[in-house]
Amino acid sequence: MPVAKDSAAVETFELRGRIRREPSGEAVLDDDTIEACAYLLVEGNTRFNMTRILGISRKSLTRWIERGRRHIDDGLDTVYSRLVWRIDLAEGEQERRLVQAAFKAALAPKNEGVVALKILERRNPEDWALAVAAPLPAQQIEAASSAALQEEVKRVLETAKAPVPDAEVVEG
Repeated sequence: MPVAKDSAAVETFELRGRIRREPSGEAVLDDDTIEACAYLLVEGNTRFNMTRILGISRKSLTRWIERGRRHIDDGLDTVYSRLVWRIDLAEGEQERRLVQAAFKAALAPKNEGVVALKILERRNPEDWALAVAAPLPAQQIEAASSAALQEEVKRVLETAKAPVPDAEVVEG
């Protein structure tokens, strides 16, 4: 049975084909791999989805990034340090595009930027999430609850002390 090829599937196949592999099948980090990663990130993919598309294990990516950060700290220009820099640039470009879409939509008559804003809120909550009032410390909550409980008890006791008005019983 022939498989229908859409442009996204062909593109994924071509991107995956750019990745060199060890005899074990594990991806090799080189400049082609870095550019394929960057391309997918700029498109809006997460790091996790990027690894799935390219057939790179998450463990390998994590290891490469950790090594790259050490190389940057040591002032080394290696394929690992280039990966870290390129990922940072790609994710910055991805966010810039989302910001543009959100800003354009915010100014449009129809508010169609809700999705872009939600993506920004989820991916970068420290920059984009709505401000939420800080929860009260436990002691303040306990004191407020205790005071409210004391007031309720006092109200019930005062109600119990009040004389019961004479009532007329109506049968019916």
